[in-house]
Amino acid sequence: SLFGNSQAEGPVVRARERIPLHSQGVDDSRVTPAWASRLVVVESVIQAGQASGANPHTHPGDEECVLVLEGQLMVWLDSREHLLGPGDSATYLCRLPHRWRNPDRRSSRVLWIITPAIY
Repeated sequence: SLFGNSQAEGPVVRARERIPLHSQGVDDSRVTPAWASRLVVVESVIQAGQASGANPHTHPGDEECVLVLEGQLMVWLDSREHLLGPGDSATYLCRLPHRWRNPDRRSSRVLWIITPAIY
């Protein structure tokens, strides 16, 4: 698992127990317990201007949903552009070419929900 093993083995993950992962202007933490295998929920704080990359990507998994909690997120799904704001979400197949970028001048906070748990 990308996030390692959580200290908690039960169903509850306390915010202070989350294992952070920092990379290129994005701070991720897994919301679901490490043992969960059917889905993973990851909270990301994405700094202004940060992106998944210039080219669309695909990855293992079945479905992915992104829910914007704060700020904005531009999502490209199979070359179609969608600007998401607080409360907006997008759901798509993991095999669909996609990418994202925070177009805002401030950080954005989003939840990624992916099935099955691949991270």
